[in-house]
Amino acid sequence: MIIGKNFETILSAVRDGISRLVNGKQVIGYQAIALSTSTASTLTVPSGATEAWVQVEGASPNATVTSARYTLDGTTPVTGVTGSTSEAGMPLYNAAGQPVVIKGGSNLSAFKAIMATGTNQILKVTYWR
Repeated sequence: MIIGKNFETILSAVRDGISRLVNGKQVIGYQAIALSTSTASTLTVPSGATEAWVQVEGASPNATVTSARYTLDGTTPVTGVTGSTSEAGMPLYNAAGQPVVIKGGSNLSAFKAIMATGTNQILKVTYWR
């Protein structure tokens, strides 16, 4: 399948070129992480990544998830009832399909996310350079 392999190489180069034209950036990887209330999850950051777009995928594509939390300083986000002033972490919303953008290698390395309450969800990640 030499033709198939060459086509895949050409298609990949075209995708990279379009991505750079549109965003000035290049997608270098994807990740799907199962979030739970028992353990905080971290990112597996590809070499060269400078930015990640993260978004919680709910039970349905239109679900608004408000009970996932994240931190960027390496501390573990807190589980439990949302709305408490003692909770560590920022809410991670799936509002109108907009991802949260995390920039900088140190923030990507220190990122942790957890489900504060509710059922487990999937965190979708796109990595950029």
